[in-house]
Amino acid sequence: MRRIIRYILICLILALAFASSASAALKYFKAQHWITGTVNDSGDGQPADGREVRISSHLDPSTYEAGVIGPTGPAAQANKYMLNAFNLESAVFTWEAGMTLEVVSPLEPDTYAAGPVTVETTDAGFDLVEVMTLESLGSAPGIYNVRFDGVLYNPYPGVPNIIQPRPKLTLNATVEETGGFVTSIEVTVDGEGMFAGSSESWYLTSEITFEYDFTQDMVAGERAIRLKAWSNFDTYGQRDLIVEVRGKGDAEIIGQPIAYPSPFRPLHGDRAIIAYNLTNNASTTLYIYDISGQIVLTKKFNPGENGGRLGYNGVEWDGVTDFGFTVPNGMYVFMVISDRNRHLATGKLVVLD
Repeated sequence: MRRIIRYILICLILALAFASSASAALKYFKAQHWITGTVNDSGDGQPADGREVRISSHLDPSTYEAGVIGPTGPAAQANKYMLNAFNLESAVFTWEAGMTLEVVSPLEPDTYAAGPVTVETTDAGFDLVEVMTLESLGSAPGIYNVRFDGVLYNPYPGVPNIIQPRPKLTLNATVEETGGFVTSIEVTVDGEGMFAGSSESWYLTSEITFEYDFTQDMVAGERAIRLKAWSNFDTYGQRDLIVEVRGKGDAEIIGQPIAYPSPFRPLHGDRAIIAYNLTNNASTTLYIYDISGQIVLTKKFNPGENGGRLGYNGVEWDGVTDFGFTVPNGMYVFMVISDRNRHLATGKLVVLD
């Protein structure tokens, strides 16, 4: 008899436990119907990954399900997205097969968006949306003529942009759309905000000139500078710069100096540019020799001027010697010397008239 009672009690306990587990499972179970698709990058290379994507119904546009495009979203693949349509249920409607949903990657401040497109839901458990492509829908401010201490930033890869730890930054920004103007400028270095502000005079014109003197030293080495210009349309333009911060210690030349064009033809009006990058301002001297070792040209430069300034230097030569004669055809060697008679660099160029 005791065994029977014990058996019945065990069965009751197991039944209660199962019922409790089933209830908990039902409580936390979420129905799923996936809306999935692809958003291509824009034609000018603006990436879709990381942007928001939404689905909504015209029955209640204020209710939408949002997700992220790309590897950080539920789809976990570049340019893909997945959104659960069951999350759209609201007081106005309940999700069901046969509904028409709108899919869009909404407009962001950089002026890019994708869609909208529509999809008719089925009872298959998922629906595939037609491909959308990211595109610019507005006019973002353009940023150009970026200079550090008066030297134009060079965007070409492999060419170092050497600046001092506390430079003066200047740039121009403009909004081409009618009625547009720049409202503010932001400057960050390695993600840290250095400046954010505006000027009352900017509201009077579509093009502005911005000047900023850095108030603290940047750490030596390669730094990433981001510039943002915001407009009254709540859009922004962005420039990302890579610079090499130097400016302390004895001047050195980074990389190999070059002379171009080479060969060049001085009798036909050509002028050669001897280009090099200094790590600091310095008094320098440029010597040009012929193949016999005779000096044909001597040029001296003060610290901070072209030829002796931190960063890019481009010294022009018309092929005329210190004595006023145009050099004959042949190979010539140039040498850059610092104020302490330290040899900084050597290169060559060819004259061929």
